[in-house]
Amino acid sequence: MLHELVKIQLNSAGCMNKGFILEGFPRSAEDAKAVFCDKVPKENPEPVAEGEEAPEIEYDYVLNSKIVP
Repeated sequence: MLHELVKIQLNSAGCMNKGFILEGFPRSAEDAKAVFCDKVPKENPEPVAEGEEAPEIEYDYVLNSKIVP
């Protein structure tokens, strides 16, 4: 929930026009990835046959161009 709130604030007009300073945040690499990157699912080229379980979706992380110039 904290990550979503930070993302909303960083996408606000004030931050977009004037910039921002984050003091004490992100506290870890996971925090930084959650706020500054977007999850993009990797393409799964293998079709799933009937009766088989679908494999877990893997994600790539790309920088959010709205927040990170």
